[in-house]
Amino acid sequence: MESWTSWIDLPELALIRVFQSLDYIDRVKAAHVSQKWYQVMHSPALWRKWTFTFCERRTRLQKSYTESAIWCAQKFGKYVEHLEIIFLNSYSTKLTKKFQVTLRTLLACIGKQNTGLKSLTISYLGFNCVGWLYSIINRVLRSLTFFLRRRDKHLQYFRMRDAGLRTEQGCAILASLCHQRESSSVKELDIIDFFGHHISVYANPLFVQTLSKFQNLSVLSLNYCCISDDVLNTLSQKCSQSLLVLRIKCHIYDAHQQIVSGIAWSNLTKNAPNLSVRFYFAKMVRYDCLTRILAHQIPLESLYLLTGNFNEPNWKLKSTLTELIPTFKCKLQKLTVVLNNRYEPLDSELLHLALVCKNLYYLKIWAYVGIRLIEDLLQLKQDGESNLSILKVREEFWARIYTHSQNKSDEEKLLQEIVSKYLGLIDEEKSYFHIAETMM
Repeated sequence: MESWTSWIDLPELALIRVFQSLDYIDRVKAAHVSQKWYQVMHSPALWRKWTFTFCERRTRLQKSYTESAIWCAQKFGKYVEHLEIIFLNSYSTKLTKKFQVTLRTLLACIGKQNTGLKSLTISYLGFNCVGWLYSIINRVLRSLTFFLRRRDKHLQYFRMRDAGLRTEQGCAILASLCHQRESSSVKELDIIDFFGHHISVYANPLFVQTLSKFQNLSVLSLNYCCISDDVLNTLSQKCSQSLLVLRIKCHIYDAHQQIVSGIAWSNLTKNAPNLSVRFYFAKMVRYDCLTRILAHQIPLESLYLLTGNFNEPNWKLKSTLTELIPTFKCKLQKLTVVLNNRYEPLDSELLHLALVCKNLYYLKIWAYVGIRLIEDLLQLKQDGESNLSILKVREEFWARIYTHSQNKSDEEKLLQEIVSKYLGLIDEEKSYFHIAETMM
């Protein structure tokens, strides 16, 4: 009883923090506990950031999540500054129809009373999935376009990933962000997987024309299928005073055969001297592909190479680690390698890379590596020959240190000895190592 009384009597600020960890359904339920909790639920601070995940799960009150969301939008939509909308089932036509109606109503409720929306995130629509009919897609895009046209003066962050749009559809959405102005107020634009796979967005002049309206960008995230000389020149001319970060994802199914000249990269770097480029390669690590894309003029700060569990003969990384990546040694700060290198030991190459890249402070290896590599990397750090401060050699359940030894206990003991030896260098929250299985 004392514990329950203490919950009732929590200060308002503490209650707001508790309510922030609840979804909107649980907030409505909690509001029935007491008059004080009811007042807390109506606090504007509680609704400044709101995430709506489309779901048909029923509640005890026999109201669906969508009905409750619309009620919340009507009551608290005027307070929302950061709105996130997530749709997780684009394979059901029945659900896509319901989502379309719900989204239209939700945006209409918020649009009528909200004038302070700063960021909008829409995730996982997947218009290229089988559950979407052409007519439903058009209705969703029409509702979204109408909503954005009324928000374009204040919106600073727009993120719409995994939409799978055609070029004309995507450009129409982006154009709505600068409907009433010559240039958009958006500072951060994230359109990774915004367009469908296999689409050569870079070849459509409409995309370059639309992108030229975004003259205040500080962070731009997009796929490599959007990159061309014209796009880089547009960024150089329109965003040179503001652009700080350019994130580029290159998937094996994206159009990536275009040649982007080093001159275009040089001009962009010259006009935006503080620019950092971060590349993410998904299942596309062939040396000839990487060398065609990664021109040495790129101010490459971060590189992520992913092959997953695949093991293709042409996906060897030795040349990439010894010849290509050292080209960016003066700028590179973060490197993540996720690959199946069961038949290609890379310990010496990774060690050499840490020695050559003097600004590399973050190294994450999800691959087959030897325990001695950990000791060698820590020794480089101790000797002042490397700036590594974050070293991760395990993540999730499948990426670990592998060993040739049949007796893992001996290897684990050796790892503990290494960790104990360099304990002063290791921050357990940032650096971790783990042995999980024997490499056969």
